[in-house]
Amino acid sequence: MFGRSAKTVLGHYGITGWITDDFLWGCVAMALGLFITYKGPKWMTRAFNVATPVMLLLILIVTIRVLVKWPISEIAAVRPEGLADNPLTSYVIAVEMAIGLGVSWLFQFAAYGRICKSEAGAFYGSFLGWGIMWAVLAIPAMFVTYMTGQSDPVAGLAGIGGEWMVIWLVMLCIANPSSLATNGYLVALMLRNFFPKLPWIFAVGSNLLVLILIKFPVIYDRFGRFMTILAAVSVSWAAVWVLDVVLRKYKLDLRGLYDESSKSPYYYYKGINPWPIIAVIAGTATNLLIWTPWNLSVRLPGVFNVLGASIPTAIVSGVVYYVLRQLFMVPKGAGLPETREPAAKPAGTTMPEPALMGADGGTFDD
Repeated sequence: MFGRSAKTVLGHYGITGWITDDFLWGCVAMALGLFITYKGPKWMTRAFNVATPVMLLLILIVTIRVLVKWPISEIAAVRPEGLADNPLTSYVIAVEMAIGLGVSWLFQFAAYGRICKSEAGAFYGSFLGWGIMWAVLAIPAMFVTYMTGQSDPVAGLAGIGGEWMVIWLVMLCIANPSSLATNGYLVALMLRNFFPKLPWIFAVGSNLLVLILIKFPVIYDRFGRFMTILAAVSVSWAAVWVLDVVLRKYKLDLRGLYDESSKSPYYYYKGINPWPIIAVIAGTATNLLIWTPWNLSVRLPGVFNVLGASIPTAIVSGVVYYVLRQLFMVPKGAGLPETREPAAKPAGTTMPEPALMGADGGTFDD
């Protein structure tokens, strides 16, 4: 997005040549983001402390500019082009795209919460950021899209006034590397979980695979459809995960989670737990039975227009997992250890802060 934005803005001012190459500027944004990731959470926190207020200020400026150009009554009268001939089907498809985007990020709560100073900060920061703030701050972008007919934000701002594109470019210059740093940190942490001896720079460098998407942006151009495909699997995983957490009464054996031996309570069957996998496959098959997400064609409109595809997907995967769990896991106690209550801390003691990965210090052992 930043690469295309830079190309659009430079072209608006008549600049041509290699300097306008969108792949070049995409690489610049990626380099900034991965540098922050490599430096670790301290640098990420510094970046967010700058990015957050600047983003809010710029979104406010764009909102005011839109409302000055178009009265709110004129904006409210616009009816955007749909994704299907049936307005209800078009609406449900848009909902499916939104569900795919939100649910696919569910497992990143751990990464976001890692740099918070308290459990409450991790919870409310994610809840407010992904919930209320996300919904509110999406409104200006929707206004621009409605009134200009351009889904590309930079092209839309060009419809408001050419110079306003520069504001959006500055916003992306701050936002894109910051968001990339967060996602890149999650990927690097997962690799270090699997390969503890992997040097941090190589773990961070694995994110360079995203260069494929920058060079061949077919997924970017079909991002909404990509989200619907991701939802087919992510919704199933999320349903199984949430159900499992509830059935466990929110308790885990933390020592067992890090025990890779066959004596671990989570060893299951040669290190693999097949039952949630089967449940996810069943849920995903249900999703694909109802519609085809990659071309947005609906197979069962009677079901899709009422429930969408994600709700039946979650129900099927959850029911299948519950039945398999009761039949095969509960009788053998597979993955269901008796959890121990944490020992009481002596008065006046405090728990040490967990180590954070990054080039600025810290170890992964904690």
